[in-house]
Amino acid sequence: MNTFYKNKNVLITGAAGGLGSELVRQLYELDANIFCILNKKSDDHKIKQISDKSGGSNTIKIYRCDLSCREEISLITQEDFLNEIDVLINCAGTWSLQDIEDVTLEEYDKTMSVNVTAPFILSRKCAESMKNRDGGLIINIGSSSCYNGCPDSGAYSISKHALLGMSRSLSKSFKKYNIKSLIYCPGSIQTNMGSRDTRQNFETFLNPSKVAEYIVHASSLSNDMIIDESRINRISIH
Repeated sequence: MNTFYKNKNVLITGAAGGLGSELVRQLYELDANIFCILNKKSDDHKIKQISDKSGGSNTIKIYRCDLSCREEISLITQEDFLNEIDVLINCAGTWSLQDIEDVTLEEYDKTMSVNVTAPFILSRKCAESMKNRDGGLIINIGSSSCYNGCPDSGAYSISKHALLGMSRSLSKSFKKYNIKSLIYCPGSIQTNMGSRDTRQNFETFLNPSKVAEYIVHASSLSNDMIIDESRINRISIH
């Protein structure tokens, strides 16, 4: 039985997505208190279903924030609950199938804001209180695009390379405070976002439940062992 997350306060961005909602479910079942950040249009029905099934004392709370908007990110960082977070999971992401030559600066800025800037701001904010509580954990959800360039999803690939660099830098910077920064980089996943990738066979994509299971396990290892960076690949790609 995994007891690492018991009674931990866990903040998950992109909590309504395919992987995000799986992380909510699995961590809630491990008796964590979950703070969810959803964008304005996300359906929270699945999260409420998870909460309704529980008879325990742990809680799920939902907050709305457009992570592409700097003003909204600033407002969410003023919420008191951010001073109580033990584990931050930067799971929100945006992706589009578009030739890099056709990407507008507005689209590029939105991708960088959601995929890099918001995780950077939230990581530094949560780290402030983690320092005062003898440590904490930051988990960044990367992608196989952290390691590969791609002409038809170039903005996304650029942002994921940046997220990888951010996670590595936070790990070095925050180590002295016993704050770990981890990044897990799965290939394509069977989510709504993944279904928009018509270049590949969706049936070969990773199962979000299995990816979440790996992340939960790998992030909760004992203090004398750490998987700070990991690539999660499909066996079959076609």
